Amino acid sequence: MGKSKAKYYFLLLSVISGFHGNNQYDILTPEGGYLFRVQEISDGFSRGCYGANRGFDIGVLDLYGREVIHLHRETDCCNCFIPPVRIMIPVFNNQWLQRDF
Repeated sequence: MGKSKAKYYFLLLSVISGFHGNNQYDILTPEGGYLFRVQEISDGFSRGCYGANRGFDIGVLDLYGREVIHLHRETDCCNCFIPPVRIMIPVFNNQWLQRDF
């Protein structure tokens, strides 16, 4: 398989107001076919105050809208360290395999 492409979505309101919403990307094949959608969930306060140190939840969705990977990180409110990212993968009957990195 060749290199994949990422397509970023943004709201026109964020361009006009300077307020940025949750990040969202589509991961595409080199031919433009859909592979995954990646959606960030974080609040505006965290994005504005903590920037790259903010906590987040990121869902990776397959072609049918099912979450196949979930990433979670707590907010580093004191800028002392970046908390580990928890990676969760569904394995069976709503059970998730979890690892911290």
